[in-house]
Amino acid sequence: MLARRFAFLPLTKKPLFAGIFLLALTFVGLGPVDLKASEDSILNEQGLLWRVEKEGLPIGHLFGTIHITDDRVRQLAEPVQDAFDQADVAVFEVLLDEASQIRVAQTMMMHDGRTLDQIMDPDDYNKAVIAASELGVPEQAVRLFKPWALMSLLIFPKEEFLRKAQGHLPLDQDLTERAKTAGKEVVALETVDEQLGLFDSMLQGDQVAMLSSVVNDLDAAQALYSSMVDAYLAGNVGGIYQQTLERSAQSDPRLTREFEEKIVIDRNHRMAQRLEPLLATGKVFAAVGAAHLPGEEGLVELLKNRGYTVTKVQ
Repeated sequence: MLARRFAFLPLTKKPLFAGIFLLALTFVGLGPVDLKASEDSILNEQGLLWRVEKEGLPIGHLFGTIHITDDRVRQLAEPVQDAFDQADVAVFEVLLDEASQIRVAQTMMMHDGRTLDQIMDPDDYNKAVIAASELGVPEQAVRLFKPWALMSLLIFPKEEFLRKAQGHLPLDQDLTERAKTAGKEVVALETVDEQLGLFDSMLQGDQVAMLSSVVNDLDAAQALYSSMVDAYLAGNVGGIYQQTLERSAQSDPRLTREFEEKIVIDRNHRMAQRLEPLLATGKVFAAVGAAHLPGEEGLVELLKNRGYTVTKVQ
């Protein structure tokens, strides 16, 4: 069934790729890390739900999500459900309507006449083709993917890919639909084009290196996925943050620094700036990737620096 889905590249109409694109913001180019081996503590490293208060303003909440479909993460703890139910405004990283999903799918493909096999090492390309075939993606589709886009398909277990192909929603998108059904005002902190630009601005050589790293160690990618899910279920947002920074493709320190600056820190500041005026409009429930919460330049600390009292709830 999946093979037929890709046979004539009807990608622009499929929400699958929009979801995969969000996932890649957390996992792109990274390898597993032994959390027990890390001795450095991270500010605000424990806690998925935080209460945000400021005199004269309604009480808001900040919630860390993970962009996957696993039922274990989609089952909200009671304090999270209560905060969500009480909110007037639901805030997310990005909103993916049909037009946005089409935009994502189109951006994931090369449109300049080149094909992936022309820019990759032949052995690595063949490994990519074999790995993609396990997901039901035929070579004629593989050849058209940008390196970062194909990598973002291959770094997840087959069961996650299949759930998405079957229409299961990751936690953040599930919350978005719940908010709409409940009649809440729904707001995005970023645009799809801003997020897509994070990938398309990467040098082609870096993209290829990261894809090659993944296809040469698929087991490591699977281990990272499992490790991050475990950290999330334990509320260990510091652990998630550590994993997103510990190792970039081919253990390249430059890529690690760029990832931290572009994918985490710069976006944290942008989201904090855009979230602040929303906190004055009503009771806000802001759901963002868990890796954006901890650290000296994480959202929790950035809001504290803007005069808010931010307290861990769970």
